[in-house]
Parts: sequence; structure tokens; C-alpha cells
Amino acid sequence: MKTRYIVNLLSLFLLCSLFNVVLAQKTVLYNISQSASMEINPAHKVKTRGSYFTLPILNYQEFNINAGGLSYDKIIKKESTATGTKLLLDYNHILSNLRSSNTLGLTAEFGLLGIGIANRKDYYSFSVKEKAIGQFQYSKKFLDLFMNGVAIEELPNGQKKYRDGSTGSLFFDVMHYREFAFGYDRAFDDRFSLGVRFKLLFGMAGLSTSGMRVDITSDDLNAMNLSTYGRVNISGPVEFDVVTNEDGVAEIKNSKSTFSSSYFTETGNLGAAVDLGIEFTPNDTWCVGLSLIDLGAISYKTNTKQIYTDSSYRYEGVDISNSVNKDKEGYISFSEAMDNLVTEAKSKLKVEDSDQSFSQKLPLQLYVNGIYSPVKWFDTSLLLKHRSFQYFTDNGLHLSANLHCKWVDFSTQYTWNNVTNSGLGFGVNLKLGPLHLYAATDNILPLMGTNYSLYSSYRMGMNFVIDRKNKRQY
Repeated sequence: MKTRYIVNLLSLFLLCSLFNVVLAQKTVLYNISQSASMEINPAHKVKTRGSYFTLPILNYQEFNINAGGLSYDKIIKKESTATGTKLLLDYNHILSNLRSSNTLGLTAEFGLLGIGIANRKDYYSFSVKEKAIGQFQYSKKFLDLFMNGVAIEELPNGQKKYRDGSTGSLFFDVMHYREFAFGYDRAFDDRFSLGVRFKLLFGMAGLSTSGMRVDITSDDLNAMNLSTYGRVNISGPVEFDVVTNEDGVAEIKNSKSTFSSSYFTETGNLGAAVDLGIEFTPNDTWCVGLSLIDLGAISYKTNTKQIYTDSSYRYEGVDISNSVNKDKEGYISFSEAMDNLVTEAKSKLKVEDSDQSFSQKLPLQLYVNGIYSPVKWFDTSLLLKHRSFQYFTDNGLHLSANLHCKWVDFSTQYTWNNVTNSGLGFGVNLKLGPLHLYAATDNILPLMGTNYSLYSSYRMGMNFVIDRKNKRQY
């Protein structure tokens, strides 16, 4: 038991240390880095942008990690004893801090190339990026069933039965793709500006589920009825076959990896997306904007495989009456009885596969922003964000204060989000002539203690800016 307890403790600790939640992403840099602000609203400050370019590899890197709001203190419970403070892994403590629907996620972006060209009121841009997105969505029911098992309840007539249970719908999505973006932004006058960015996408790998679930029902204590449903779409450098053996059990055979250098030059999985933005600046003090980012999808047609199941099984327990006396005729060992049960359950699980194509939508983001600039060297902003990916949405409110100096820009940001409540971010843009170095994190609280590790993300990069009008505000 002690070994199992230690394994569980280490597993959950590592899980929650690795999967801390990202919220704001690049919003800290909205008013201090033009390349980052263009990704949030392509119409932002068009008339004062300078031309810029970035070198491959040195462009930027961004990492975001999401644990659905579970921080260290929501996993590990502290209990005072006579000898000091004891740390306990309390499953009920974990469940009490979960929402009905929870998400684990990880995203990574690498800027390979970025170019922006200012020409009077027009602005042209081109960028190449590598993106990877992973998200696992699970319900509170899933962990409750996993940790506590199936309970017994008493009916009004005095009889007992197994309590109905379910894992709820489980969604798991992974995307790795390369993005080529072509942008055109225009300032029509001193008040209005519009921006549009067309994106050509090449998918390297994708995995998507359609709500895997297991439901448990019963009428008494004699048996449980198990129902499984789900579909998994896969596109990637792997091959396998789903075959049914002589016992009626579906098995994965002939699996092998086909990964090679051609993986990074895959062009068979095409996709497209568009960014749209508008900004209105009635005077030198106020500015408001609206943008829609990553409206699009990728269609996977190469190296595809689908696995799906829709099965029912009546579980009547394990008969161990023939596993007591070795000298009795018909004796089978307990382990053999369990193996027979597993084999029977697998034979009832119907698994099929096909090679159909499928598509995945990109995480869609909607931004509404407002900026107040009482003086040229200082401004405050409010940014509202809505993000939806598959069956999960999060909404955020970001308040920031930005200081603009000759050689450096500073930004501080407070974020509230419906998933993880709040966080404090900080960003800096160092202007060494045409060379701009910028970095930001959306939550500095984890540096102050593990109890604050609600989410973590950082972004850092470099731009070469050519300020032809000498009016740059970044």
C-alpha cells in the first residue's frame, strides 16, 4: 500500500507540475510589440507601425501549459500534527476543487520567419510559424469513478443496486501544423483601420476524438451493464491494423512508426484560416478594436486511420468457486479466472477501423479591446478574450498598464479568467536601435511559490524594426 501511495503521489504531483494553466498568451505584449499585437488584431496601430523583419530560428518561442486551474495546494492537503505539518494526497480534496468540466492543455509556437512592410497607409506582412496544440477535456465524473469506483445504493423498496456511473464524455485533441500567413492592413484615415490575414496551413499530425465514454447501469447487485462509445481519428507517421482473433477479441497488430524527415515536409493535409480585425481611433486618447483570429480548419487526408466502438457488456463478476480447492475437478486458478473475464469483456468490445479523411477546426479566438492614452509615454488597456476549441471555451479579461520610454517599454497585466480566476503578468520590449528584444510571462506568481501555480506561459523573441516615419509607438 505504501508503494502504491507513493506512486500515486508522484504521478499527480508531476501531472500538476507539468500541466499548469495558460490564459493570456501574447496579450501582455499587445501594446509593446508590433509583431505580437498583429496576431491579436491585424488592424492595431496600422498608421504608426514601422517595417520589420525577423531572422529564422531567432524569431520567437512561446510555450503555454494548462492544468484546468488545479494548483499544488488543490492537490496536496496540509494537515497540522503534533510533530509538524503533514502533506497528504486527499482524493476528495482534489474532487472538491474540480469543475464539472475540466481541461488539460499544452501549446507551443515557434516563429520561423516574419516580415512587415509599411507603405503609406498600407501595411503588408508575411510570416511562417510552427504550431503544436494538445488538449484533453474530462468531466468530474471521470475522476470520481476512477478514484472511488462504483458505489452501492439502497432503493426505496429496501433492495440494493450498484449506483449508475459514467466517465462522461472524454475529448482528446492534438494538432501539429505549419502556418504561412499573408496579411494586408490599411489605415483609411486617422480614425479607421482594417486588417485581414489569410493563412495557408499544412498539417503534419492530428488526433481527434468524438467523445469517448463508458456508462454503467444496474438493476441489482447481480450484474452491471457496461456501454462504451467513441471514435478516434488519427493522422500521423504510424501504421497499424485492427484485427479480430479466434476468440473474437479485437487487437492492434502490425503497428510500426513511419517517421522520417518527410514528416516535416508533408503537404497532403491542407487547411486554411483567416484573421479579421477593425480598429477605431476617434482621437489621440481613445482607441477601440474588434478581431476574430484563426477562423479555419485543416483537412487530413494522408496517413489517416479511424478507430470506433459502440458496444455493450453485462458484467456478472468473477466466479471463484472453482479456485479454492486444487484437488477439485474443474479447478482453475484465480489469475486464470480473471484472465477469462478480461478475455470475455474484450470479445464483447466491438472495435472497427477505416481509412477515412477527417478535419479539425483551429482554436477560434475573439478579442475586444479598448485603450486609453492620456500621454504619449503611458497608456492603459482592457482586452476581452473568448477562445473556443472543440467542446471547451474560456473567457478572459485582461487589464494592463504600459510605459513607453525611448529605449524600453514595460507592461504589467492583471488577468481574470473563468477557468483559473486570476494572474499577474509582466512584459518588456528592449529597443536597441533597430534591434528589438521582447519577453513576457502571463503569470509571475509561480516564481513566488508553488501554491500560485495556476497557470504558466512565456514568450520571447526578436524583431528588426525600420522606423521610416519616426512615429513608432512600440
